[in-house]
This record gives sequence, structure tokens and C-alpha cells, in this order.
Amino acid sequence: MNRVQRERLHALLSAVVDDTIGEEQVAELAELLASDADARRFYVRYLDMNAAIAGAASRPVSAPARGWLVPWVAVVASLMAASLLLAWFVVPGIRRGVVPARFESVNALAGYAAVPSYVGTVVSASDDAVLNGEAVTPGVRIAAGPCSILAGGVTVRFDGGAQVFLTSQARFTLRSRRAMSIDRGTFVFRGDQTCEPIEIVTPRSVFRNIGTRYAAVIGDHSEEVHVAEGSVRRTPAEGAQAEQHELIEAGAGRRYREEQDVAAIPLDVALVEKSAEEGSSSPVAVLPSVVDDFRGGGNEINGIRSGSGWAEAWRSRQGGLRLVSPGLAGAGSCAVLYDGSGKDAGEQRSAAHRQLQAPIDLSQDGIWYLRFLVRRGSTVRKDEHRAMIVLRKRGLTAEQELEQKSLIQIGLRKDDGAMVRVADTLLKASLPQVPGETYAVVAKIVAGRARPDQVLVRVMTADRLAGSEEPDEWSLVSDGVSADICLDQVSLECTSRGRIEFGDLAIGPTWQSIAGRLDAQ
Repeated sequence: MNRVQRERLHALLSAVVDDTIGEEQVAELAELLASDADARRFYVRYLDMNAAIAGAASRPVSAPARGWLVPWVAVVASLMAASLLLAWFVVPGIRRGVVPARFESVNALAGYAAVPSYVGTVVSASDDAVLNGEAVTPGVRIAAGPCSILAGGVTVRFDGGAQVFLTSQARFTLRSRRAMSIDRGTFVFRGDQTCEPIEIVTPRSVFRNIGTRYAAVIGDHSEEVHVAEGSVRRTPAEGAQAEQHELIEAGAGRRYREEQDVAAIPLDVALVEKSAEEGSSSPVAVLPSVVDDFRGGGNEINGIRSGSGWAEAWRSRQGGLRLVSPGLAGAGSCAVLYDGSGKDAGEQRSAAHRQLQAPIDLSQDGIWYLRFLVRRGSTVRKDEHRAMIVLRKRGLTAEQELEQKSLIQIGLRKDDGAMVRVADTLLKASLPQVPGETYAVVAKIVAGRARPDQVLVRVMTADRLAGSEEPDEWSLVSDGVSADICLDQVSLECTSRGRIEFGDLAIGPTWQSIAGRLDAQ
């Protein structure tokens, strides 16, 4: 998307938000979204930003419109991730529950398949937890949509930071990273002032936390809420007037039956203290399925058969990569060294490739963790200084790879950058790095048949990795994409006028499986 297209898209979206867009503009918008992936991503972020700004002054929707505007969502979800677009309920024209018929043409013209967005992660679960009919374990990503807990308890951490614990028989729907609804069941909410507020809609109430720890029991004929810390703003589902807001302070409890049947009840401390960690066993140690410490004899990476989980030896036709010791994991370790200093511009890159025994299949449900160590020297002025691990499908040319969107790239670049590319989505972030420091780069790859595919990346100093727990926050989180590809090759790639070293590499099913030194596995 060029500058002119971006400016035109901005103008069209302004008309959408102002509810002044006309038929011809709708057709123009649909054509632009259908033809440009960057435009679609800009579309979602623009609307999400406007919804977030307007949300501070917005009022909860009235009962007729409180069904989360399903007709509207059905239209716009065909364009992009439904969970983000649900934030549109704060736009005045949409808040009235009116779905302009002219937007149906956007759906028809854009022809863009919906990819549901992830909104959170299961951070703990009891041993007997069953979510949506399947056993669930910590680390699983959760997409927007309806959910039910048939047994046990599960804690979901929203991507905005807040956590919600839900118990057996809970029926709920995750709307976005800032909203959920619950039809029945018990939930315990934990958040603080650093978390995004979460709006929770029940049959009788709309709850919004203010840096809060509280619990609620949602039944067929009544609701209870217990606030332990902070405060909760409660609005009756049947009314949206400001004067009907009720602020429930810490230490208080309320029971709601009919609209006028409200009673103060004692705070149930035991209820608020519930968590999915009760009944959970300690994590079982799991070994990585693929490891490489680069200890195979000789000075060149080409041809070495180090580690395990590989279908062949390393291949490096370009040369320029050699093995050095000690490596990045201390005495006895080895590393792959690239040194581009003094080379001509056309020679300042190199790569090595190796085939996996068991491919990473993004068309199936699964989670993989990939970890590698990297150390880079100082960045030469205007140098890309890129060190990258690439997961790809073997046998494709560069053109076929881009056309089929068959790759995942995770890398560090320049002196302050990190990046992740999944299929045709690219995300960059500024993460200042110290020259000569050894970093551990961990990628969590989430894939599913009916769910989107996503990659989360964490960059940390290597000394913090051993024995660490999976983080609550990640350095980069890619967009959710639908990419049913099978990745069977790992590549080390360097583009630099300076010095780059790759250290221990591992792929495993859990964070714990890749969080230690390979010689200790």
C-alpha cells in the first residue's frame, strides 16, 4: 500500500466512523481491502484505535442491541478478525443497533476469508480441566468465540494483562482482548492498574473493572458479585443511563434477581481466592524433540550431523559459516560464526539449511517452542546486521515461497530491532540490544485446523533462560493468520558487514523443554 492509497483509506475509514460513507465509497473501500493485505491490517488497527479512544466515554449498550451486534459482526468479520471489530459497538451509528445495508456490499466485494483473532492464553488449568470438549493444558492460545468448561477450572490471561478464572459448567464467549460475555457459571477476575479494563456482560449486568480483584456467580435466576480489591462499575443490562451505574467498592457484595431486587451480601473471601492452580500438579519435565549444539567435528557447518531430530546433515553452499569453540553456552559448547567484515557487498550474507525429521504442520492443532542463542558484534553504519532463523518448506524457490506464503522468519536486525514474519504478515519491534551480549530468542508457534496460526517471540539475555517459566508478556505477537503449510526445514541466515554467532538450538512441546542447556537435557 503506497502513500496515496494509505491517505485514501484513511479518508474512507474516517467516513465510516462518522457514519457518512456513501455507496460509491463503500465499493471503493471493499475493492481496496480485497486487493491489499496491508490495507486490511490498517483497517483493523484504525477501527480498534477509534473504538479504544471512544470506549472511555462510551455507555453500555441497551438490551435490544446487547446481542453484540451479530448481524454487523457477520458482515465485517469477512474482512478481518472479528474480535477486534466488535469494539465497533461504541460508534454512535452502530450503537443504535442499526446495520446499514450498504455494508453488505463490502462483504461481497472484498471476498476476504475471516480469521478469528487470539485474545488470550490459558495460564493455568486443573488436572481434570476440559475446555470445549478437550483436555486443556497451560500455554494454549484462545481465540475469540464461544467456550464452555465441562470439568475442572481454567485461568485465561487476556492479551491486555488481566486474568479470569472460570469453573466447571461455565458457558462464556470471548469477544475481544477487552470484552467477554458469560451466560452461566462462576468467574474470578484479577487485574491491576497496568491491565486493560475488561467489560464482562451477563444476562443481568455489565461489569467493568477498575484495577480490581472480584468474583461473580452467574445463575439462571440470580447473580452475585464479590469485590475484594479496587472497585467494579455495574450497569443493569436493561438500562444504559449514566445515573444507573453502580460503583461497588472493595469489601462489598451484591445479589441481583429482578431489576429492582438488589441486596447487599457479605464478601465471600474464599470465592475470590479460587484459582485453577488448585488441583494442578507440577509440570512434567519434557525433552525437546529437536536439538543442535553444533558439536560435530571440523570447522565448517556444511556436512556436520550434530544434535538429534534431523533428517540430514547441515547444508551451506554459500560458505562463510564456520564452527568455533567455546560457543554461546559456555565451556564445551560450540557456535556457528559468520564474519562479514572486509567482504564485498554481494558476499555479506550466508545461510545454512537442515531438514527436520518431524515437520511443523500448521494445518493441525499443535504448539511448538523454538529457541536459539545469538550474539552479534557492533552494528556497522547503515548495515542491516540481521541474524535470522527461518522455518520453511523444503524445495521451494524464493519466488514460490513468497507466493505460497510458506515460511516463518524470526530474527534480530540492526542494533535495536526484532522481527517475526508469518506467511504474509510482518511485525517489527524496537528492542535495544547490547553488542557482544548473548541473547536467547524463543518463539512459540501456535497452529490449528479451525483456529488461526500465530507466532509469539520473546527476546531475553541468555542467563535468564535456564529454569525460567513461560512469560506473561511476549516481545512480539504476530497477527493471527490462516496458513495451512507444512514446514520441514530450518535455516540459519545472516546478512551483515559485522560478526554474528548462532548458539544452541532446540524445538520442543513446552517452554520447559527448551529452557535449559542442551548438554543438560
